[in-house]
Formats: sequence, C-alpha cells, structure tokens
Amino acid sequence: MEGNQMFGMFKRKKKEKPITKEEELNPEIARIISETFHVTDMTIVEIIESPDGKINYTLIVDVCAAKADKSRFENVRKFEKLIPGIKLRPATINEYIDWLIGYLKKGGEITHSYDYPMTRVLEEWFVVEKDFTIRPLHGARSVNLIVPHGVKFLGKKKDLGHSNLYFEDEFKTLNDTFDEIPVYCDILDLIK
Repeated sequence: MEGNQMFGMFKRKKKEKPITKEEELNPEIARIISETFHVTDMTIVEIIESPDGKINYTLIVDVCAAKADKSRFENVRKFEKLIPGIKLRPATINEYIDWLIGYLKKGGEITHSYDYPMTRVLEEWFVVEKDFTIRPLHGARSVNLIVPHGVKFLGKKKDLGHSNLYFEDEFKTLNDTFDEIPVYCDILDLIK
C-alpha cells in the first residue's frame, strides 16, 4: 500500500507494519467506535502497529449497515426521551434468537410468524442496560425490550401498553394484553 489511504475514518501510514498474530478488537475501542460512528457490526481486515508501538485497526464497515445503525442509535435516544430514566442500546438479531431458543426449550410457543425479515423491524428492538420502569406506549411508539440477566423491571404489567419485555432470566415475557412471541422469515431456520 502506497502513502496514506483512507479506510473509512481510519488511516494507514507508510511506516506502519502489519501485526502477524491475530487479535480481537479491544472492547473499549469497539465501544468508542460504535458510539462515535454509530456502527455495531465491524470486521477487522488488518491490524497494524505504528513505529511507536500503538496498535491501530483497519475496519470494513458495511455502509448500508452503518446508516441503519446510525438510525437505530438515534431511535434509542428518541425512546430514552419518551421513557425518562431508562438506559437502552440497540438489540441484535442474535440476542433475540438466543432469547427465543431459550424460551422454546422451556416449552414456550411462537405466537406470530412473519413473512418478512427481522431486519425490517429491528429498530423496534432494544436491550435495557439497567433496572427500569416504563410508561405505557401504544402502536408505533411501543417497543420490544430484551431484559438481560440481573436487570429488573420495577414497574407494573399495566405500565407496558403494547410494549413487550423479553427476560433472559428464566426466558419469560411480559405484556399488558398478551405475550407476543414472534418469529421472522430470516431467523426461522436458525432456531430449529
């Protein structure tokens, strides 16, 4: 590679040399990149070390995914404003798949089967990051919240409106009216 070339927002300088051993992206660096550039899916294509010993990462980021991720991060902020005190992050398809597999293994059943991919509605899915309450949200304002191990819902069932809670503890669900356990066409084969 000649001179300086841009890889998204990251530069590789002429004097830098590749690192031969494989390393994972440092979680703190991943968090900073994710929050700064609104990207969650990153692939390391080259790890380089500068003459001063600092490690730099060259990443490939899917531009469409990056735009979608930016929209999802903006959506998080929108819902955090609607629900004061809640701390959210965008959920991934794999997080829902893991919950769904656990739920089905405990004898739960799918209530809704959709002929469109989960990516179409992924902006409605979040992970709650600390104990929380919620106010009733209905229709397009309702959300699907994955509640990780150790995070507690401090509200009442009537507070949910049309929103759904998916608890990783014991793989339970909670909704004000009925439990909605959806499966989407792009994940159906992954849960069998």
